Amino acid sequence: MSSTPPPAESPARAGRLSPRLRISFFYGAYFAMSGIHLPFWPVWLSARGVGPGELGLMLGVAAWARVLASPLVGNLADLSGERRRPAIWCAGASLLVAAQFLWADGFWPFLALSILFGLAWSPILPFGESLALAGARIGQFDYGRVRVWGSVSFMLVNLGAGLALTGRPPELILPLVLAGIALCLLACHLLPAERLPAARRESGQPVGRLLAEPRFLLFILAVGLAGASHAGYYAFSAIEWRRIGLEPWLIGLLWAEGVLAEIAVFILAPQLLRRLAPLNLLLIGAAAGLVRWPLMAASESLALLVLLQGLHALTFAAAHLGAMQFLARAVPPALSASAQSLYSTFVAGILMGLALLFAGQLYGSLGAGAYYVMGALSGLGTLGILWLRRHWTGAAIIPD
Repeated sequence: MSSTPPPAESPARAGRLSPRLRISFFYGAYFAMSGIHLPFWPVWLSARGVGPGELGLMLGVAAWARVLASPLVGNLADLSGERRRPAIWCAGASLLVAAQFLWADGFWPFLALSILFGLAWSPILPFGESLALAGARIGQFDYGRVRVWGSVSFMLVNLGAGLALTGRPPELILPLVLAGIALCLLACHLLPAERLPAARRESGQPVGRLLAEPRFLLFILAVGLAGASHAGYYAFSAIEWRRIGLEPWLIGLLWAEGVLAEIAVFILAPQLLRRLAPLNLLLIGAAAGLVRWPLMAASESLALLVLLQGLHALTFAAAHLGAMQFLARAVPPALSASAQSLYSTFVAGILMGLALLFAGQLYGSLGAGAYYVMGALSGLGTLGILWLRRHWTGAAIIPD
């Protein structure tokens, strides 16, 4: 492990921007962009002539791009201890690529740009998460209380975008996305500058050590399946809700409700973690998908949709909190960037990419019935988490 001390910041600068404020702003900026991109980017692509099957492919390959970028960049970050600088590079490249959509046209240019954007954007959140868990581990702040600002930002921006787009052409979506990426680039510049402990080269490459641990692989698979159950919601919920007559502002409200449920979980994170082990939180989140997704398929009732959106507190927030706490306890800090990158690669990349690809195909043929398949993914994730509970004692699974 490297014995090089972290670079000191000036007292004046440190007083102005505490680690808690820096990480909170990062989450707020990152998820501000997501609050526009996740629900409304499919609408922009559809308005440019992209069909349901092509849409699923485009979203899927963008997620698969994480397979190439995140582990490589994360491995290099663990060997160097760097976090902030590579995050800045990735955010700058993301802005440059996304700007090309201003004049690109047609499926193939859109597909190529989607791949490049996925390559550049995917490593950013793992770097921020790595710094956040490191700060929480040494008592600088509570993870849930800084992560909550990402959810607050997502909700407010999502709601504001829905209102801004009501009665206006979908072309407005792209400038909003570009503004969100620019804000994220600023936030990356303001991330804490200190290095984390560097991984020991003599112990092998960080990514290889993690992939050789069966319990880590089981964790990734189980959480990935449960997370992939959200693919239908991300890919076609806005399109489906518009089909049944909901206005964009109401769609924004429904998404905002789900994020309000997230916020409640993150605010209550200290109390929840005192009462529930990480894998129990994961289990609750995965099992909630067995209720949420089949009922989403079975009804077009607005009242029922309002109730089901509240389950986002469990299917996403409780599961995410449990996953981050598992990584904090099971993986040493020197491997944290690689662990976060592999988590992003498999959970939000490979498995989510496959689910998005098939979600587009399923929605094209089954309509809202595609949610039944999402429920099946939740069931598989639940079984995997139950199996992992039998093989993890709560201690580190890889030596430092």
